[in-house]
Amino acid sequence: MKQDFRSHALVKALVLLLSVACAVGALFSWIYCAYHWDSLFNNETYASSAMWYQGMQGRYSHLMSALDIYDQIRRGEKLGYLQEKNYNVYLSNLSPEQTNFRYIIRDNATGEILLSSAGEDSLAGVGDIWQSLRTIGPDYLEYSYRTYYGPEDTGGEDYTIFYDDDGNIILQVPGNVSRPYMEGATYRYAVEYGVDAQLAADDEFRAAWNSFTKGNIQVLYLAIGCTAGVLVFTVFLMCCAGRRPEAETFTLNWSDRIPYDLYLFAIGFAIIMLLGCSVEWATRAYWTFSDTGDRFLLNGMSALCFTAAAALVEAGLMSTATRIKCRTLLRNTVTWKFLAWCGRFLRRFWRDLCAALAGLPITYRTIFFFLGYLVLNAFLAAGLFRSGNGGFYFLCLLGVNTVVLALMCRYTLQWDQVRSKAQDIVSGQPDTVIDTGNMTWFPALRQHAGALNDLGGAINTAVEERLKSERMKAELITNVSHDLKTPLTSIINYVDLLKKEDIEGEKAKEYIDVLDRKSQRLKKLTEDLVEASKASTGTLTVNPERLGMGQLVDQALGEYSAKFEDAGLTLVSALPEAEVYVTADGRHLWRIIDNLLGNCVKYAMPGTRVYLDMTVWDSWVTLSLKNISAQQLNIPADQLMERFVRGDESRTTEGSGLGLSIARSLTELQGGRFRLEVDGDLFKAVVSLPQA
Repeated sequence: MKQDFRSHALVKALVLLLSVACAVGALFSWIYCAYHWDSLFNNETYASSAMWYQGMQGRYSHLMSALDIYDQIRRGEKLGYLQEKNYNVYLSNLSPEQTNFRYIIRDNATGEILLSSAGEDSLAGVGDIWQSLRTIGPDYLEYSYRTYYGPEDTGGEDYTIFYDDDGNIILQVPGNVSRPYMEGATYRYAVEYGVDAQLAADDEFRAAWNSFTKGNIQVLYLAIGCTAGVLVFTVFLMCCAGRRPEAETFTLNWSDRIPYDLYLFAIGFAIIMLLGCSVEWATRAYWTFSDTGDRFLLNGMSALCFTAAAALVEAGLMSTATRIKCRTLLRNTVTWKFLAWCGRFLRRFWRDLCAALAGLPITYRTIFFFLGYLVLNAFLAAGLFRSGNGGFYFLCLLGVNTVVLALMCRYTLQWDQVRSKAQDIVSGQPDTVIDTGNMTWFPALRQHAGALNDLGGAINTAVEERLKSERMKAELITNVSHDLKTPLTSIINYVDLLKKEDIEGEKAKEYIDVLDRKSQRLKKLTEDLVEASKASTGTLTVNPERLGMGQLVDQALGEYSAKFEDAGLTLVSALPEAEVYVTADGRHLWRIIDNLLGNCVKYAMPGTRVYLDMTVWDSWVTLSLKNISAQQLNIPADQLMERFVRGDESRTTEGSGLGLSIARSLTELQGGRFRLEVDGDLFKAVVSLPQA
């Protein structure tokens, strides 16, 4: 398997070193840019650099040396060879061709120009002019101040400085003082000097400008580049986090298994301490002027501390990325574990409390919780009105009542869910399951929902068993009927052949009649079995059409009139005068009427009346048939419609017990309704079909 380079330890270590190095470079670069931010966009601040200051001091020193020699010449003293040579060198070095330093030395009493770099226009291009008053002699004194002459008078920093012969400051007077007051002091020379802003000559001032401005821009570019490098390397390290050689999934190392909050606290504390030490040692290095070695050591220690802090930050980010990838960021914390323990403790306490109260009647439990609620509200209300810290008690009271209201609303919603699901179970959906996972706070309701779930499962099992039994019964009936049909056909055929033979014996003819009668009855029973099976399973073909119900009933009564007379029954019919039409299959409807009338002939008490009525109501045509049973009816009406169930329990009649069952199945198959009513020995069958 090809190894991913992101899982290689050497790659991670190298990128980590580069990231830390970029972080250190970015830090010091941005610090430098912060100190010199104005100089990045304003070139005039180059005058604050050390190179410019040293150049200014050096040129001014040459000017003062030249002034000393000029003072000797002015007093008429003869110069030596070296003095004259040095004087010429000083003036040459201060010429406009050699330097951008400009000066004018005047007689302080008359204002006459004694020495200058370019005549009266020497200071034309100088904006920041330094001025000083000087006397040469045993009473050496100097007074100097700075004035800004530019496009805008910024009110530059004006001050007065007095020096002794050794160059030490002996007096400093703030403010723009045109002539200092010093008793006995006589100043012979007024000196004005500065640097030409055009920087035409190639000297130390131009070098300072180039170094300061260009160097600052380069440092800014360095800071931006290092910052971008830190971001790129950090993103790459976070992508590498959690990857191990030959591992298919992300893996935690030993530091990633430390609880995250403790890990953050430890690494954060270490980073703060390292940054504090870095700032402390950098501050000491800034204020250390005497020993360069100490400054170098302090700056090195500061950089080392910051490097360690940056490495810890990168390690923390990598650990965070690994925990996120492994999905352990929050769970592997002491806070999470403590909250989880508190949650388990509260659930266990509530469960134990509910278990302890479960033995009490629900009324007592309701009273118990209501009294507890009242006591808690009374305690908080007393604290609200009597304590000085009323705000705390008010918040507690509001919180308690909010929680109670939320629990009541939740109980109501869950109870409504249980009620709705129970209604679904009752309406014929036994597969409905009530979710009891969110009923932890209400054990009684959860137990009730669990019982309903068990009830639905039991109903579903019973229905499945019943359907299975019905299917097996229907298959058994169909198979047996088909198996009986073939030999029964042979028996009927041979009986028919025997009837055609010339048999003289009366007994033999009687036997043949019995065989013919019984075989025909068996054939009828077999046909009824097949038809009942098909009707109950819905496999019969139905061809609905518009039929005249009255005409069909009249035909059936005509065929059964003789049978009613033979059975000693009197038919009383009440049919509408106008024809009534229904939507039904004629063949199946005839079978229904035939079964009902045949049932009356078989089971009605001789010498009684049979009532047949047909009415129309609310788009339904209803046919009812009533008779008095010859046998005692001691079974329910619904049971009479079951297959193989007969009102004659002694089974002395020729009925099969399938007539009513077939009639009901055929009626329902055509979209109608079939109903039986039994009142003592009064038997009533009602068939309703949609009106056409």
